Amino acid sequence: MKANTKVLALMALLAAGVAGAEGTPVDTEIKNIATATFNDPTNNNAPSSIDSNPVTTKVLPKPDFDVVYSGNTPADGTTIDTSPAPTYNTTVVPGQQMVFPYDIMNNGNTVQNITLTTNEAGTIANTLVTPTYYEDKGVIGVYEPGTDTPISGPVSVPYDNPATTTVDEGIVHILQVYTVPADAAVTPGSTYGATPVGTGEVFNAGTISTKPEADTDLQWNKVTVYDPSGLVGPSGFPNAGATGTYTDPADNTTTITMSGDTQTAAPKAGDTTVTFINTLSNPGALEDGYVLQQPAGLPSGVTVTYLLPNGTAFSTTPVTLNGVTYVLENGLPTIKNVAPNSTENASFQTVVTYPATQTGSVSVAVPIDSINDTDTTADDTTTNVINTASVLFGNQSSTSTDPVPGDNNDTVRSPDAPGTTVNIPMEIKNTGGATDTFNVSADPVTFTVVNPDGTPSTVTVPVVYLPDANCDGTPDSTTAVTQPIVVGAGSATCIVATVAVPANAIPQTTNNLQQTVTSTTTGATAKDTIDTITVPPANLGKGVTVAKTVAGADTNTALPGADLNYQIIAKNEYSAPACNFKVTEANGTTTKGVVNTFTYTTFKSVTASASPTASIIYSFNGGAWQTSSTPTIALNTVTKVEVAIDSSGNRDFGTDDCIGANQTLTIDFVTTIK
Repeated sequence: MKANTKVLALMALLAAGVAGAEGTPVDTEIKNIATATFNDPTNNNAPSSIDSNPVTTKVLPKPDFDVVYSGNTPADGTTIDTSPAPTYNTTVVPGQQMVFPYDIMNNGNTVQNITLTTNEAGTIANTLVTPTYYEDKGVIGVYEPGTDTPISGPVSVPYDNPATTTVDEGIVHILQVYTVPADAAVTPGSTYGATPVGTGEVFNAGTISTKPEADTDLQWNKVTVYDPSGLVGPSGFPNAGATGTYTDPADNTTTITMSGDTQTAAPKAGDTTVTFINTLSNPGALEDGYVLQQPAGLPSGVTVTYLLPNGTAFSTTPVTLNGVTYVLENGLPTIKNVAPNSTENASFQTVVTYPATQTGSVSVAVPIDSINDTDTTADDTTTNVINTASVLFGNQSSTSTDPVPGDNNDTVRSPDAPGTTVNIPMEIKNTGGATDTFNVSADPVTFTVVNPDGTPSTVTVPVVYLPDANCDGTPDSTTAVTQPIVVGAGSATCIVATVAVPANAIPQTTNNLQQTVTSTTTGATAKDTIDTITVPPANLGKGVTVAKTVAGADTNTALPGADLNYQIIAKNEYSAPACNFKVTEANGTTTKGVVNTFTYTTFKSVTASASPTASIIYSFNGGAWQTSSTPTIALNTVTKVEVAIDSSGNRDFGTDDCIGANQTLTIDFVTTIK
């Protein structure tokens, strides 16, 4: 078949030239040949075709590029103040290494060599940290040293070949890595930001030039330095607001009461240790850890030790309990991995040890400090208080604001005469840390008394405590104080110990009074065992009395040769012995008149006895004392008779020979009228 080319020729002439096809690789030749098909009328309408002349177009370079957030999400065009997505706007701690992923996109049709520089901004002093860029060779977005290679020059980014629809060859994944400054200038709330700036070839209005990315086409990241914080409070209440009680985990006799941000222990007397439970939490936005700092301003002898919740010691080997790590780091007890936003509590034990002599309240402010700040200032404190169990008891003192046993010249109280009531001003001072109630008691006081017949015996007298509200040493009433006695913390209450001395008490100094005050709540005890009572001599009647009678029907008349039977009764009515005591019969002048017995009578006999019974001694005419009532001289020569009680037992008379209290000496003395 022969075609008529003049009639049927396709006159579609395509001028040969160039075209800019973005994305099509540079130097690609695009060939175009048109084909016409028809039924040839000259050949019985047989199907026929004819091709046009070929037209070839060579693609010219049209370079373009962009540096974008990884995956191009979010869109770029941000500034440090127009914050990007959360993954590029985060909170950090000083010294933290930051890794931000980016993509270099080749948006043109020719290979690009992109140079990377950095814009930096922020409020941190000396903010230029010069980020390092790495080609992300491993897991996209994850910095893997040794796998990801540092970028030291232009980055070659191939173009995307439209012929391969399943992969985009025009992307290079990179990482921007820098470390947030850790020096003191990095204060909480400081910001730092950086953006990679790519420089490469771009096509604009038919011209190819090398340019950096425009300021409106950047992709900033921003970090804000974390402002760490912490909360610590009583057991289970890190944010204060505590209520309720719990038992000391190491001593079930001690109750700890919680109120607000304070917990208070009331240990029993004799205790020197209290174990509190404290709880902390992390209200910050990042996981944090806390150092348990030593409290400041502890009283002398008071120490604080921190333990794990189970009561074991912190050690350099980390221990994880309930997801929280307890470890001794740099010698400091530290609690780590505490979840943010107060979603997790971490408890620990605070052991407070104090001297046995400690009085009043012991206040311990427990501080915690985040490990993610640049100072050692505590982020929070909570208060543990120990109200010690202690009390002072003694005499109201003129030399001290505190009661002092035996003070104020009260060691021996004299004179407290028989039949009077002794007042001993006493004082109870609560030196513990809380209001307390006290019972006061004393052993009965024993006195030696003389009975009417002269025999001694003992009497016990109770100690009665009377109120003394104004502490003047004088009882306010005769009604005993109501016990237990309430005494506020650090306050004192006065009372008067009263003892009724028996009216027939002989001179004596009592044994020391055994006085005791005891707390009804803690068992704290104090004693005063120094006071005594001295009883002076007292006249129980008429002092020493001497009565004399003459026996017989008619005692006022007698005949010569008759016997005169005299009876002399001497009695000591003092409460004490009368010493150097003797009865004498002799001529002479007395206060009652002239004695002439031995002028007109002759001595015949003498006998004597004592009640209570005692040895009797005699002396005649001033001679030696003897136990016999018979003179060793002639009876008619006796002109003086002396009789005494030999209380010394030495058969001689002296100042130590006494007639006892209520003792009676009876003498029967016989003479004959001349």
